[in-house]
Amino acid sequence: MEDPNIFKQSVEYSRIKSAIKRVSEQSTNPISQHYGYLPKHLTINNPCERGNAERGIIIEQPCDAGGIIYDFLPKLEVAETNQSSESADSKDNLCAHCLKSLSVSKMGFECGGCDGFVKYCCEQCVDADLAVHEIECLYLSSFESEERHRISCVERLILRLIITLGSDETLVGQCQDLTSHHEVYLQAKKRQEFGNLTPSQQSLFEVTEAYSLGFLKFFGCHLRGLIKLCFVVFVNSTVLQNSYDEPIGIMFDPFFSLINHSCQPNTILVWKGRRAVLKALKRLHPGEELLVSYCPVFTPKIERKQQLQNSFFFECGCSTCTLEYDLWFPSNTLTGGMEWETDRLDGKMVNGTELEKTAYLDLMKGLQNVYCPEAEIGAQIMHSIATSFAQLEAEERTALATLVYKNMELVPHHSWPVYKIMSLLKANTTGDPVTNLRFTVMTIDIESALEQHLDYKVSLGMALYELSVCLLKVIKAKRRQEIDWSLNMLVDSALALALQAHKQLKTKFGSSSLPPTADLKDVVRDLRSLKSIDRINEATAGQQLEALSELLQCGVNLLSFYEPLAARDMTDFGLILESGPVSAKRLNSNFRWLLQI
Repeated sequence: MEDPNIFKQSVEYSRIKSAIKRVSEQSTNPISQHYGYLPKHLTINNPCERGNAERGIIIEQPCDAGGIIYDFLPKLEVAETNQSSESADSKDNLCAHCLKSLSVSKMGFECGGCDGFVKYCCEQCVDADLAVHEIECLYLSSFESEERHRISCVERLILRLIITLGSDETLVGQCQDLTSHHEVYLQAKKRQEFGNLTPSQQSLFEVTEAYSLGFLKFFGCHLRGLIKLCFVVFVNSTVLQNSYDEPIGIMFDPFFSLINHSCQPNTILVWKGRRAVLKALKRLHPGEELLVSYCPVFTPKIERKQQLQNSFFFECGCSTCTLEYDLWFPSNTLTGGMEWETDRLDGKMVNGTELEKTAYLDLMKGLQNVYCPEAEIGAQIMHSIATSFAQLEAEERTALATLVYKNMELVPHHSWPVYKIMSLLKANTTGDPVTNLRFTVMTIDIESALEQHLDYKVSLGMALYELSVCLLKVIKAKRRQEIDWSLNMLVDSALALALQAHKQLKTKFGSSSLPPTADLKDVVRDLRSLKSIDRINEATAGQQLEALSELLQCGVNLLSFYEPLAARDMTDFGLILESGPVSAKRLNSNFRWLLQI
């Protein structure tokens, strides 16, 4: 179908128009009628409720930590339009249907109708996506090339949702009932009252207007329904990730949209190619509600509150958010912490000391100088620091490292400003393998503390993977005689961490065939090329990890990340395991290396 006029005379066009209109209409039927495909152990709580947290998903049988609650293929997935600092994957190197890497498939089919904007890995994927892309292609080709390449993955997801509605009655009913908060936009538009909106909400409303009018021009029908569908996606879409936990686009699935938010979630999504696996973070009991986090839980309370209000139009009332102080700004006494003001970069210390307060303010002002030296409003400063990435000059690296060193005794290491500074310095020291390893160890230690209360630590595998890769770079520096550390210690430590990472990732994915685990096999092969190794002695590996930890002087014992291995963990590597006692001792550090950054 190459002519928009022919499309507008087609049965598909009539069905899409009808579906858009019905989505905007009110429904009073129980929403459970649209989810008959769910397994029996998952039920919808209060299925007649709409637009509030009274509705949710309940698990009806016990599930152990790390257990699979539900494995599903999301209804819609769209790759990011452009590469980002967080991921090199985008629509230009991923198949539009299966999301496999085009470089791995060593094939590629570009759609000529939209000048290659959409690409596929094989003819089967072209055929599988044809019903949707045939219409999507008409929409994309209505733009000039420069305009077309500015179309976001969000706009494409909304477009694909609109098209899919024409052939999916169940999806029409689901979108009719999903929370969207489009009424907020309609009321503000009707009354021309935009003064009470935050800048982010105003920006969202402007995007809504642009998208909906563009869709109206193409589909020529029911503006109210198009506006609602925009908000259905805004409020219910989720970041799509690859197996490295990197963001590569967005996804929409009505089932996942029914799960309510908490800053202390009990479930998490794990990605296996196109499939999403919902896993339990702790043991779940029959009758317990499933909860996920709609925003990063490791950001300050004031920033989480702002993100939830801006994007989802509600205020979280979980136990973490209702504390008088912010858990991410703890006092060394562990009985309180910092509570920030909403209108400036200032706050009070709850059950802490004035010295602790001053230390926190100094750290935050140091971050402010890097991220937003001209900003005046506290919430904007916090948002900028929380969501931005900065390239640092040498003087800025030195200033931040010195600032952390000066405040180490007053501010707990497991606090947000220390984490933010460590993450920033890690990203800006990739040319120095040893320093970069130190910052990597410290950020992973803080992230691990975040998961300390969880029985299933979903992030640990990729963290250990990252450590293994960092250690390989240190080993290269050793081979170039740039450092005088023991090669045996470095190789044994890297091997121990690689095996731990493989064990954790195999548990996470339920497979050892995904890219990260395949990478680790290459890491182990490279390490075995440096030293003849046919067996792993756990006691010796533990000693080498502790020796490395002492040299790093980060106050972190790498052995604390270690879990006993089993013979089956050696199978993929052809190694023999010699089990032995492994226990991590507490390490002290003076952190003087921070003064040499």
